[in-house]
Amino acid sequence: MCVGDRAGEQLSAWADEIADLVTAHGGKGAKLAVDRIEPDGAFALQDRGLEIIDDGQVTELARALKSADALDHTRLRGGHGPHI
Repeated sequence: MCVGDRAGEQLSAWADEIADLVTAHGGKGAKLAVDRIEPDGAFALQDRGLEIIDDGQVTELARALKSADALDHTRLRGGHGPHI
């Protein structure tokens, strides 16, 4: 937004960096879950081989998993709160 006629250059550099990080940490064929993304950003990432998915599914799965500490905390409150 603030780079004027260099927007394409900046978008390319950003997409390269994101794709490199996702591949380095997730391996080839890794998916990238996003909350919101502008179309140009999504297209640039897809051009680099990333599959973009809605983060809603990932977030809901994470909410369903509770750590031992979270379960202990729920028990200490007398079992009130989210049911597991």
